[in-house]
Amino acid sequence: MRYVGTSVELPSDPVIVNGPLFVKWDGYTEGMVADRDLVCHAVFDGLLPEHTVSFAFGKYDLTYSLEYGKMIELPNMVPTKASENGVTYIFAGWDGYTEGMCITSDTVFTASFTEKRATDDICAVTVVYNDGTSDVLYVQKGSHIDEPRYVFAYYRDMDMTKTWSRTSKVYNDVTVYAMVTASGSAGGDTSWTLDFGEGTLTISGTGPTDEWESLTTPWYRYRNEISSLVVEEGVTRLGSFACHKYPNLSDIVLPDSLVSLGKYAVMTYVADHIRIGTGLTSMDTRGIHGITFIESGAPLKALVYNLVGKEFFGNDGTVVLDNIRGVLNGAVWTLDTKDGSFYLEGSGDMPSFETNSQEPWYRYTDTIVSVTVGEGISSLGKFMFYGCTNLVSIDLPNSLKTIAKYAFKACDNVEHISFGNGLVSYDPLSTGLTLYNTKGTTKQATVERVSGYTFDLIGGKLVRTD
Repeated sequence: MRYVGTSVELPSDPVIVNGPLFVKWDGYTEGMVADRDLVCHAVFDGLLPEHTVSFAFGKYDLTYSLEYGKMIELPNMVPTKASENGVTYIFAGWDGYTEGMCITSDTVFTASFTEKRATDDICAVTVVYNDGTSDVLYVQKGSHIDEPRYVFAYYRDMDMTKTWSRTSKVYNDVTVYAMVTASGSAGGDTSWTLDFGEGTLTISGTGPTDEWESLTTPWYRYRNEISSLVVEEGVTRLGSFACHKYPNLSDIVLPDSLVSLGKYAVMTYVADHIRIGTGLTSMDTRGIHGITFIESGAPLKALVYNLVGKEFFGNDGTVVLDNIRGVLNGAVWTLDTKDGSFYLEGSGDMPSFETNSQEPWYRYTDTIVSVTVGEGISSLGKFMFYGCTNLVSIDLPNSLKTIAKYAFKACDNVEHISFGNGLVSYDPLSTGLTLYNTKGTTKQATVERVSGYTFDLIGGKLVRTD
């Protein structure tokens, strides 16, 4: 009920389940005011909603739309499935479909097949994984279970009385249980998860893990399955013997939050990649053992100050310096030693140094080919990149307001420099570069003439190109 002179408010649109769709209220116009008794009738489009019907049989899946209540028509194509290990498959029908059924909702039918074995020498091994999935493997009678590779080596049959391994011989159809994942506590507020498919041991949480003796870690029995160790951000210490003598451990990633490593925390002779975070401050002399580190062609001792913030790649236990990382005033800097790319990412002002030898990356200045400063950095201090003789390209962000004196001094091979548009203070001694206008005739030595512009080497001069 509405009072005379008040606006007419509409009720919610009516819905007919699996019926035609509502269109409008007949007799109502937008903004109308009640001046008498009024009856508005719901108008529907007379069309029934459509649903999708899908028939799933591999790469030939078929999907079409059908109006509600219509009879479902089967596809003309008969699904096939390739034979394997002496077993052929015969199409048996569509799971969930019954003759004459009509569509009432989106529906998927999956092709089902019956097995026909070529001989009586083929056994079916149903593997039920601890994540709820399963596989059926077909093996020659008298042979052993050797697939899939990623399943942990020990199975049990249905009544859990017999232990199977990959060398166990099969003489009858059997159902066995297998592990895809395993997990548990790593001590304190940390935990571990092992993905057998990937071979990855992940340690996560906050704070330190437990300390262990040899052979006592909760995942030790799975050591042969572990090829990768990932310690996630938040973990501060990896305890002694965490991964001691793991024969297949080749990939190690340690986070920036990790500050210490216990004795034999990582011991492997087959490493091909290791990344050490920027926060490492202490490590047992045997904290990382069995890996030969190479930097600038020479062996590098496995000591904190040699490894912190660096990434190494290689093979068979010998790894070569690849990425160097560090933290400066809260910003993260990364140097890719393969292509000489240097990135500075974070926010705020960067410090000045009394001499270029104080640069955190001083010993690698000859390696730096390009410098990219990320948005958020507001100033570059004195001597930041002084003496990078192989530096070719410089890209600076809009957030950068100040470049201090000698920041890019003695970088004599620069071919490209791009200034952000936020620069408010510029001194030619900041870069030590002579910059020219678009014609290459007038030097550009003021902030107004460089801010927001790009200069590239043309005809032996750094000329403004935009």
